[in-house]
Amino acid sequence: MLKTNFTTFVIMLVFVGCSSSGNAGQNRVGTGKWELLSSSYITDSTSLRPIKFFDQKNGISLSVAIENTSDSGKTWKTVFYEENTAVAAGGFTSEQEGWVVGTEDLTRPLVMKTSDGGKSWSRIAFDNKSTEQLSGKVQVLWDICFDPNGRAWMLGETGILHVEMGEKDLHLLNLFSTNQENSDRISCNDSGDVWAIGRKGSIFHFHDGNWIKIKLDQGYSPSNVRSFGSDVWITGKNESGDGILLRSQDSGNTWQNKTPESAKNLNDLFLKDGKGWLIGSEGSIYYTTDNGESWHKSLSPTTADLLNIYSLDSNNVWISGDKATVLKYQN
Repeated sequence: MLKTNFTTFVIMLVFVGCSSSGNAGQNRVGTGKWELLSSSYITDSTSLRPIKFFDQKNGISLSVAIENTSDSGKTWKTVFYEENTAVAAGGFTSEQEGWVVGTEDLTRPLVMKTSDGGKSWSRIAFDNKSTEQLSGKVQVLWDICFDPNGRAWMLGETGILHVEMGEKDLHLLNLFSTNQENSDRISCNDSGDVWAIGRKGSIFHFHDGNWIKIKLDQGYSPSNVRSFGSDVWITGKNESGDGILLRSQDSGNTWQNKTPESAKNLNDLFLKDGKGWLIGSEGSIYYTTDNGESWHKSLSPTTADLLNIYSLDSNNVWISGDKATVLKYQN
């Protein structure tokens, strides 16, 4: 059995999906329906987080373990699991090469790599100098994204790591302190900018080689940050528990409220060519066809909290949520 403190960490792993897209199809978002899939994997105490679908059938996801599916997400097979080890986030840099981050026994960060499309995974350690720099500062890695140069940005419990990914080890380029704000969501965009959120209502923006701290309304509790083109989106809730959806089109200087009417806590969104999806608590699903200017509620087959979105294309979209919930869009 997992230790009590490690189980608590596992329950905290509210996985926010690494939204990704292939070539978007021509079918209109919102004209299909969501199908509730069955799933079977190592635990039902956390959400399954999709990090890569290669086609309509085959994909990779995370729970506490690393899972593979060959039937569109109806069932999952564990390909990596070790007691007192948990993976929290991941992403692919090519069709075959992928990375995941997490923790080993809450005492040291975990980074793993696949070079065969997720069939097998191996640990990659930080070099000696980097390990010394991180000692006592980072025990858990919560999230990861990749900049246009192929370098990784990783979130620890007290800072943001810029990391060069080698074949045999990892080299820490820089560690930016977030002053105990416990940032745990990060998003990279094609321009080289990086965005991260803190649990105290702060947004951290990396631009032109520097980190800038942006303070949101004190009553806001952000859950996720996503960047699509030049737009940056924040999901979450306010102090009353109502959902918030904020968009900035000027690098975070101003924020527009695009929250759907009567929305509860919002957790993730995906946009492509002006069309996309927004999800939240109690099974809520919304869609847009005008780049988030307006949102329309979609019929949902579940009341479970929905947490993560992965889009392969407009006909193949998956949502995962609380209590082993997996939905697939059928257009």
